[in-house]
Formats: sequence, C-alpha cells, structure tokens
Amino acid sequence: MTSRPKDDSSTLPPALQRIREAALKALGEVEPEGAPKSDIEAIGLMLSSRTNGGRTLPEYYLVYFLLVDLLGFPNMGQWEKSAWAVPIRYRGRLYGVEHRKMGLGLFAPTLDPHARMSGPPTAEAEADAKEIAALITKAVKVAEPYFE
Repeated sequence: MTSRPKDDSSTLPPALQRIREAALKALGEVEPEGAPKSDIEAIGLMLSSRTNGGRTLPEYYLVYFLLVDLLGFPNMGQWEKSAWAVPIRYRGRLYGVEHRKMGLGLFAPTLDPHARMSGPPTAEAEADAKEIAALITKAVKVAEPYFE
C-alpha cells in the first residue's frame, strides 16, 4: 500500500494549503513510492532506464519544488550521477523522477531479478511515462501561485 505525502496543513497558510490540495488532485494516481513491494523493487530503480515519455516534463526545479517541497514526496537524495531522485508509484507500478547528469527524466525500473544492467523500458512503462508527465505538468500549472 502506498503512502500519501506528509501533511503540511499545520505549517502552510490556508491559501497555500488549497494549492497543495489542488496539486495533489491534479496528480491523480501519481503517489509517493512507499515501501518496496519486493526485494526486486528495492534495487529496481538502481537499474532503471530513461523513458521517452518523460522527456516532456516541465523544468527540473518546478518538478522538484512541486513533489518534494510542496507535496512532501520523499527525496532519495544525491548520488553518483543524480542530483535528486523521487520514487513514485503510478497505478501501483514503481517509477523514478530524477535529475541526472543528462537532465530531468522519468525512469522505469528493471524488475528482472537476473538483470545486471538496465534494459529498455517496456511499452507499458512508456505509456505510463506519457501519462505521468502529463499529470505532473498539470500539477505544476496548478501550483504556479506556490512557485511565486
């Protein structure tokens, strides 16, 4: 079961709380990752590959401030080739929104237990990526007053 983002209702002014709620609604089925559902999922994002559908995401800083700052999605932090990584679930499936050396992207995990390197995203992952990017774009537009 996935978890909802932390509730900042006590620290946000009422006007920003309304924006937060509207942004969450705009995200639809995009949720914070929550606990891994299997051992394979726990390492799946390390072997993830960039989706083409994620290339339409808004600017990296808007996505970061939306997901991490406003909505409280967990940030996995910085590592070798990644400035930040936010694991998400869409329709119960795991994905990563990451700002890597080559820019912002939506990454599909490799869930093959025998994989030693990432493989190409599946057709389902590509379709999901397009939908996720559209939902994040919609949520960024709804959250514009927060960014100001």
